[in-house]
Amino acid sequence: MYLGNATPANGTLPAGAQGPAWNTGTFEAHYTHSPKVVLPGRYELVRMAQQSLADTPSDEGNADVFTVGYRYYPFMHSRAGLAWHQEFATGRFRKTSESTQDQRNNSYFMGLDFAF
Repeated sequence: MYLGNATPANGTLPAGAQGPAWNTGTFEAHYTHSPKVVLPGRYELVRMAQQSLADTPSDEGNADVFTVGYRYYPFMHSRAGLAWHQEFATGRFRKTSESTQDQRNNSYFMGLDFAF
């Protein structure tokens, strides 16, 4: 309850404070074009089930994130493998700015995975 209200552990909680609660979900699908190319897509959502203060809008802090990408395996052997993958994600966060506007962020990831 203290963390959800940004109150120090030795501080006093605001009147009507309660522990926040969330409901989350992830939906993910992969399309295998060939054994060397996989195209993943993912949708993640977070919904506020209970706000930490009663006068907070019920949808403040809700999040929606959609991610698409690909994974390419240049070589795969029984002893080692290499994967090159890239992903782009875009997220929307409800009423999280100081002016209670929605915020959106985008991110890009590229990396190599080496397994042996």
